[in-house]
Amino acid sequence: MIIDYHPIFLSLLLLCFLSLLAQIAFYLLAFSRLALFKKAKGTEPLTQRPVSVIICAKDEADNLEAFLPVVCEQEYPFYEVIVVDDASIDETAEVLQHFQKQYPQLRSISTAGMHRDLQGKKFALTKGIDAARNDQILLTDADCRPKSAHWIRDMIEPLKNPKTIVLGYGAYQRQKGLLNKLIRYETLMTATQYFSYALHGKAYMGVGRNLAYRRQVFEKAKGFENHGHISSGDDDLFIASVTNSENTAICISKESHTVSQVKDTWKDWFRQKRRHISTAASYKSDTQIILSIFSGTHIMGLLCFFLLLVLGQMHQSVLILMLLRWLCMLAVLFPITGKLEERDLLILLPVLDILFMLYLLFMSPFLITQRDKGW
Repeated sequence: MIIDYHPIFLSLLLLCFLSLLAQIAFYLLAFSRLALFKKAKGTEPLTQRPVSVIICAKDEADNLEAFLPVVCEQEYPFYEVIVVDDASIDETAEVLQHFQKQYPQLRSISTAGMHRDLQGKKFALTKGIDAARNDQILLTDADCRPKSAHWIRDMIEPLKNPKTIVLGYGAYQRQKGLLNKLIRYETLMTATQYFSYALHGKAYMGVGRNLAYRRQVFEKAKGFENHGHISSGDDDLFIASVTNSENTAICISKESHTVSQVKDTWKDWFRQKRRHISTAASYKSDTQIILSIFSGTHIMGLLCFFLLLVLGQMHQSVLILMLLRWLCMLAVLFPITGKLEERDLLILLPVLDILFMLYLLFMSPFLITQRDKGW
C-alpha cells in the first residue's frame, strides 16, 4: 500500500500521477477538437480572389530550381508569385531570371544595397508584401513545395469574413531513419498544439512555410513593428500579435500541405530548433504558461514513471494511468495523423513519445539562454 512507502517515493508517485492525468486532459479536452475537425465548404467564387504568393530566398538557388516550378504551376485562376532575393551571393538571381521567361506570373525583387530597418527575414518579407498587387497574401519558403496543384485554392478558401488569417500545415520530407521520424513527430506535435488552440479561439502561432492572411492584417499591425528587433518571429510572433478568437481559421486538407527539406544530421536539426525557439520568451504570458504546463507534465510524467520503474517502486495505478495516456494519445492522434498524412509515425508512438520527452528536456535550457541568430 502507498502509505508504507518512503516519503520520496510517495512524492514521485504523486507527481507522476498528477502529470499523467494532466497529459490525458490535454489530449481529451484540448486536442480532440482537431481530431474531430472537418473542413467547411466554401461558396465564394475563386475568380474574385486574386492571390500574391510571396517567397523570401537567401542563397536558395538549388531549392528554387527544384521547387519554384511547383508553385508557378498551380491550378488557380489568378495569382502572382513574388520571390524576394535577400542579397543572395549564389546563383539565385540567375535562376529567377530563367524562370521569369517561363512563368509570366513570376516577379522578383532584390534587397541588395537596401537600407535594412528590420532584422532577418522580416525585412525581405515586408518588401515582398509592399510589392504585392493583391489583398490575399500566401507565404511559403524557398525550400518548400506544395503537395498539390490545388495548394493556393485550399489555403485561400477559408480566407473570408470574419476570417483574415489561415494557418496551414508545413510537413517535412519523409525519409528513412529515426531522426527523420523524430523531426516529423515534433512537427506533428507542434502543429497539433497550434491548430487545436486556434480552434479554441486561442491561436498563438503559424508557420511561415504555409501561412495566409489579408494585407489589411499586416498593415493594421504596422507590419513587424512590435517585434522588428528580433530576427525570427515573422510567423509566430506576428500571428500572436494579430489573432483573436474570431479572425483565424485553419486549413489541413491534404492538398493544402507543403513539404520542406529535412535536416539529415542531429547537429543541424538542433541548430535549427534552437533558432526556432529563440522567440518563445516573447510569447504572451498565458501562451507560455499553457505550453509550459504541457511540456512540463510530459517531462515529469515520463521521468517519474521510469525512475519509479528502475527503483522497483512502481504502483499499479500509475502503470495503468501510463497505459491509459498512451491509449488516449493513440485515439486522438489517429485521426489527426490521417488528416496530416503522418500516420506511419503511430507505429513507433511510445518510442517517439519518449524521444520527444528527451528532446523537450534537452531544449528547455535554451528557452532561457538562446539568443536570436537571424535567418
